[in-house]
Amino acid sequence: MKYKQNKSHDLSTSHTRARKQRSPKELPHNATTPAGEMTATTPTYDPPTPSDLLRLPAELRNKIYDFTLPDSIEVFAETGHLPSLLRTSRQIHREYSSIFYSTDRIKFDAYYHETDSWCEIAGWEAKQAILECKNTVLVSLLEFWSLASARRYCQRSGLNRESLQRGIVTVATSTGFRRWQWNVHV
Repeated sequence: MKYKQNKSHDLSTSHTRARKQRSPKELPHNATTPAGEMTATTPTYDPPTPSDLLRLPAELRNKIYDFTLPDSIEVFAETGHLPSLLRTSRQIHREYSSIFYSTDRIKFDAYYHETDSWCEIAGWEAKQAILECKNTVLVSLLEFWSLASARRYCQRSGLNRESLQRGIVTVATSTGFRRWQWNVHV
């Protein structure tokens, strides 16, 4: 298939003629040729290099994860935001998830509307699934001083909502306990 070539609209020449010639002082900081010249370059792809953390042996990375855990828990307790290590790379996310979610300082309780009962969630994978679900909403329970009062509030807040799974996450901090109600819309 042949394409017609429109000689009156040749981009390679009309573009350079229409541009004002710049002196070397006016060149953009990334320019290597005078403004009137155009060079053809092919984009190159540099594969991402592993971070310095990933270059360390797994044993050292685990020690670093253990060292950062108390601060990560405190930040999560105050803000409800997951640790930034979980957002750095897939490999770090895999490695740090089991450490963060399996700590005994973070406890999950699920409320079952059908039986009007509470049950502790034990596995770190289940805890991860709740907090990392895109439909999860955390509601601060800062005003409730006891787990019993937080549970009563949680039970009443979701009445007649069959499509809502909910519960309480309790975080043990250096100053006491911080609770969040988690709601997952299914």
